[in-house]
Amino acid sequence: MRVADLVFSYNNSALIHALRARGNFIALQKFDKAQQQDLKINELFGDFSSLTRPTAAFITFEEEDATIIALNNKSGRQILGQSMKFKAASEPTDIIWENRIYTSADYFFRQLVAFTIIGILLFASFAVIYKVARMSAEISREFPKVDCEAISHTYGNQL
Repeated sequence: MRVADLVFSYNNSALIHALRARGNFIALQKFDKAQQQDLKINELFGDFSSLTRPTAAFITFEEEDATIIALNNKSGRQILGQSMKFKAASEPTDIIWENRIYTSADYFFRQLVAFTIIGILLFASFAVIYKVARMSAEISREFPKVDCEAISHTYGNQL
């Protein structure tokens, strides 16, 4: 079994978010907030061993037989005190690699914001439709429909 490529993944999403926020503060010239973000980043670096400890490895084997052997691994061997677990990766087109830092909580809050905005827009459209319907009802009470045929039949054509 020969490995063609090996890429490690780390538990550093909090650090990446903090660095991104710091960059945004610098771009917006909010240097006091950037300094506060620097303190948060330094706190995250306090647990450096956690940031640099691999949490997953993406292994590309040269041959498919090696993949099958790895997926059927029952050896019980350990790496960094954890037992090895192999999962088949989805097709490369199914993964947006840049979005791997987002957790399911991030997606949940994004959906919550989207549903909130949709709810506000639906309520606003309901309010507009209600207002127009009410105005239409007021106009029809002010100027009721008249049956011209009945009036013409009753009073005749006097023009």
